Amino acid sequence: MPKNINVKPFDFSQTAVKKAVIRNTVEHPLVLYPAVLSVLGFFSIGVFGFSPLSITVAASGFGIAVVTWLVNYGLRRNKFANAYVNKLHQKMEQRRQSHIRFLETALADVQSTEGQSQFKRLGEKFAIFETILAKKLNPHELTYGRYLGMAEQVYLGAIDNLQHVTNTLKSLQAINADYLQQRLETLQTMNPRTVEVEQEIASLTQRQILYDKQYKNVTVLLAQNEEAMTKLDVTIAAINDMRTEDGSATMDIETAMNELQRLANRAKDYSNN
Repeated sequence: MPKNINVKPFDFSQTAVKKAVIRNTVEHPLVLYPAVLSVLGFFSIGVFGFSPLSITVAASGFGIAVVTWLVNYGLRRNKFANAYVNKLHQKMEQRRQSHIRFLETALADVQSTEGQSQFKRLGEKFAIFETILAKKLNPHELTYGRYLGMAEQVYLGAIDNLQHVTNTLKSLQAINADYLQQRLETLQTMNPRTVEVEQEIASLTQRQILYDKQYKNVTVLLAQNEEAMTKLDVTIAAINDMRTEDGSATMDIETAMNELQRLANRAKDYSNN
């Protein structure tokens, strides 16, 4: 079973995509290497003075770098944007497969009825989201990839929560809550209490506090998942009602999807805490 690790959330926002396009076009070999040659050429001019070779190297490198960047950013921008989004999808798919492989069985082992129910409902909702989105937008377009990624991130966050639930409940199996309560009640009715009895009461009380705290964490995680599913339901309804022109979604849907992105970011914050 995979371990729980805090993973930086994948960012499918328009700002993140734009930054990735700029970064990848600047780091393109036909931009980066000519730019380095240009810098070396200008450095040579500054140190040794003008020469035909240094001027040629500086001017040629600068020209190639600028032209290549303009072509990439102006004409091939969508290609770089899609490459960024597709790379994120591949990473998310790897995470999803590694997390859900044993999760359903693990939830059954710790007898988490609510966790099992959420696992099933989450899968159903994400499948519905994907189906409706494919009907409204072209699956080969950037907008489709971004929106699918935002929803999948929320889905993965909920799956991560269920993984935390199984680990927590598994650890709680080592604590017999019924025995703790009964033993504490017995010890607290003793009169007089010896030092040994007081020490045992303190130890059992500490264990009871730990149990209650961990169990409360489970309820919080399950509540977060219900919130995530509500957000998915709202977004599914919005996508189903949306009208698009030339494959572009309306701003209302962009707002709804950004809400899913914020929910995914919040899920990471919860996980860290």
